[in-house]
Amino acid sequence: MKLNLRTRTKIISAGAVLIFGFFIWAIFIPPGLGRWSKAAYESCNAKLKTIYVAQLMWCEDHGGDTNLIVTPADLAGSNGYFKKLPSCPEGGTYMFRKAGEYPRCSIPMHSLEFGRVLIVDVGGSAIPDARVTLTLPGKPSRTLTTDRNGETWLTDFPASEANAWDRGVVSVLRSNQSAQSIALPTNWPLRIAIK
Repeated sequence: MKLNLRTRTKIISAGAVLIFGFFIWAIFIPPGLGRWSKAAYESCNAKLKTIYVAQLMWCEDHGGDTNLIVTPADLAGSNGYFKKLPSCPEGGTYMFRKAGEYPRCSIPMHSLEFGRVLIVDVGGSAIPDARVTLTLPGKPSRTLTTDRNGETWLTDFPASEANAWDRGVVSVLRSNQSAQSIALPTNWPLRIAIK
């Protein structure tokens, strides 16, 4: 069957509109809305690690005080460690704090501390051997035990669970006492003080 010129033009136009619409969606949909990917997570975290190393180098070059506040201007430019500061592949904004602390991305899951949980008592001392359970909708629960520093990591990148993390819950049980449950945070690490 041979298509006339008008029909072929309509088909080509519809295809062009679909392709253009996809590119507009890919560029302008805010990061985090259905755009999570393991590759983007790993790329962003690799860039955050590189920035963190540059922060430590900057700190060493400026007296070694890890409490100094580092800025993008300190790290990038003609006298910096980067010609241009690395950027998040999904459009997140990098935020800087003290030179000895990890930089952060505005996309919550893009974090060098994503999944890190610290369990302490009300005085701030680490609680080893606390049972930490992660519950996500429609997924099996995961239970881990804190180490001697009161720390555990809930997960590696949850590629199949990215949309469930905003509805997840963490429960902590200390030596057969009652459990304490809280919603998952948007900023990591998660620090829980229990009695």
